Parts: sequence; C-alpha cells; structure tokens
Amino acid sequence: MLATIQQKSLLLSENTDTILYDFGVVQQVISPEETTKNKITATVEKTFVKKDQLGYLYNVKISNRSQSNIDDMFGLEQELAFLQKNIVLYTDTHGEIITILNRGQIAEDWYDQAKRIKKEFNYLIPEIQNFLSGIDSLIDDDKSFVALIKKSEIYSVLFPPIYNQELMKKITIEQQKDFDNFFDTTTLPFRIDTAITGIHADTKGKQLIRSGKIDKARFNKEVASKLFAKSYGVHEYALNFEASYLETFDLDQKNQIDKANAMLGVKVNDLYQLKQISKLKKKR
Repeated sequence: MLATIQQKSLLLSENTDTILYDFGVVQQVISPEETTKNKITATVEKTFVKKDQLGYLYNVKISNRSQSNIDDMFGLEQELAFLQKNIVLYTDTHGEIITILNRGQIAEDWYDQAKRIKKEFNYLIPEIQNFLSGIDSLIDDDKSFVALIKKSEIYSVLFPPIYNQELMKKITIEQQKDFDNFFDTTTLPFRIDTAITGIHADTKGKQLIRSGKIDKARFNKEVASKLFAKSYGVHEYALNFEASYLETFDLDQKNQIDKANAMLGVKVNDLYQLKQISKLKKKR
C-alpha cells in the first residue's frame, strides 16, 4: 500500500553494512547483417565506508560474473569488465559518482591484462595497440574513467543521482543522463524526468521512476548520421534516431536500493535496434 508523499528529505544512507545484490542484464542488437544476444549476471557487493568533506566513500566489488556470448567483440567486452571489478569511489550528496580513488591500482593490474588481451584479440582489431593505448589513457584520466563507470549497466542502477530534496517539493525534476561514445565517438544524451511515485505506508520505503527521451538539443545527429551513411550507403538526411530510457527504484526505509530496473531502447531506421533490460535486486 502506498501512502501520500509526505517526506521532508531524501538523503543518502550512512549505514555501513555491506549490501549484496544479484544483477542481470539482457541485451539484443538487431542489424541488417545479424541479430546478436547477450546475457550477463553477477554478484555485486556495495559498502558505504564514510562521509567526509569530499563526499560519500564506497567500496564496490563485482564477483561471479558470467556472460552468455563471448564471440568476437563480446569476448573483448568480457575481458574489459575487469576494469569495473573492484572500485573505490566517491559520490556527491545526490548519489552521483564524482571520482574513482583506486585508478592507480587498476592501471597496474591492467598492465598485465593488456599484454594477454593483445595476444588473444590481435585478430579482431587490426590496430589493437592503439586500442589498448586508448584504454591506458582512459584509466589515467579521472573524468573519462568516471564517465565509463557511470554508463556501465551495473553502476547506472547502483549509483543513481536520485537523492535530491527538490523531489519533495516538485512533482518531477529534470535531469540528464549521457551514454558517452555510444555511436562510435558520438554521445547519446537523454533528458530525464525523475519523480517519487509513492511511499509505503508501513515500511516507509519509497518508489521512484526516471524516464526520458533522446535530448535532441544536445545530440550531434550530423556526426552520428555520417557513421551510418558510411556503413550502409544511405543518405544521412534520411536517418531517424529514436531512443528512450527508463529506470525504476524501490528504496527501503533507510533510502538504500532494494531493487532496481533499467530499460534502454534505441532504433535507427531499419539499420540498428538495441533493446536492453537490467535488473538489480538485494539478496535476502
């Protein structure tokens, strides 16, 4: 049963108990050449450490990760998941990731991984050394590495920027969410409406929804269109980009995530279609 929304604040929990989650994501990509599917499951361990002048400090560990498709680029994706496995990070008061503290250790561990990846995937990427050097640069730059972590399927639902007192004063608040380098080097930006849909009368747990469409004002359609025009020989002005995004959250009485869902849909004419559903649920 949901009660009328009467709450003074929506603040991040400072409970230091470790929370374990089951995570899963199903993805399907349709193109004229083929349809590819992939399913990823993992166990996620999230621990709040402390609050200080920098923000809220967390440790995150991802274990038991499995992937149904390891062919070609999916296999490379599985190897690169190593970058997200153990993260020490700060969020701001809204719950949004602002910095990664252990990039130095990740860079050291990546050095050994990169040598093996170079041997195993040299057949797949002709200029693989340039690709690996790009990963080096990404890890070395805090802003770029934060952007990578924030857009990942797991961290998107694990650290949503929903802790905002304006939610208690307005029906919805407008936010932004970006998927950097979604179309090659072109970002896929969304304008997101975030709202509390109710508070449980007994548990005081909250339900929230975040939904949005592609932000056309910030989307570089011209560059993205040239990518598809070059690949498929179609006129770039004939291309239509459609995209929608949805997140739902159930919070417990301490404002911690009990479960979350995320759905991403992208379509470019009949040339490209992505359907992706992510689920995060606290272990009992």
